[in-house]
Amino acid sequence: MFGMCNHYRNHPESIATWRDYIGWSQPFDDGPFSQVRIDVWPKRPGLIARMTEDGRQIIEPMAWGVGLTVPGKRPGTTVTNVRNLTSPFWRSMLTRPAQRCLVPFTSVAEPVIDGGRAEHWFRVLDRPVAAFAGIWRPSEAGAV
Repeated sequence: MFGMCNHYRNHPESIATWRDYIGWSQPFDDGPFSQVRIDVWPKRPGLIARMTEDGRQIIEPMAWGVGLTVPGKRPGTTVTNVRNLTSPFWRSMLTRPAQRCLVPFTSVAEPVIDGGRAEHWFRVLDRPVAAFAGIWRPSEAGAV
């Protein structure tokens, strides 16, 4: 799975209201909610909402980030931000509506400039939960 940040949070008490927030009338299994971790980091599971090929609405856990195998890069490198929209690597996901998803969050972090590991936290003030757009693809280790 891929979105916009390297660290975000999902508080289970808020994320459980997400079905109503996104307006899905179809019930879905609450099983994925039991797998919610408050802090989501690259390579760790987070929840996404997406449509299946047969039109069902599902929420499922996926590993955060897209794994890369690039010469000169450390093995196991994970990317969480699209920086080049014309790259064939990203176009394969960006141009296919079936690869789009929503990623629920209760707050997102961005690094403090020159702050080492310090982070600024942001949330949507009027909502207990919000979502950002993401893309996903299947991988050998499950979905990414």
